[in-house]
Amino acid sequence: EDVGAWLEQCLQMPYAAAFQEAGVDGPRLVEATDDELVSLGVTDCADLLRLLGHLAVFRSQLGRPLMASEELSVSWSERRR
Repeated sequence: EDVGAWLEQCLQMPYAAAFQEAGVDGPRLVEATDDELVSLGVTDCADLLRLLGHLAVFRSQLGRPLMASEELSVSWSERRR
């Protein structure tokens, strides 16, 4: 519900219903990759870039890599050692 309200009211994006139906909450949203966002219906490039920018800020505030895919590549390289 909070994610949907944030998308609609703060970002003025029309994806609230899709995110709510998929059960996307704050922690899940912060971990979302660009592919996951596209699968949730964020197909407009401008909306996707804007949303990824906001998620990068949230991730940096949590001390995480700016993109979820960076975390995956770090984990992959650590496993290969």
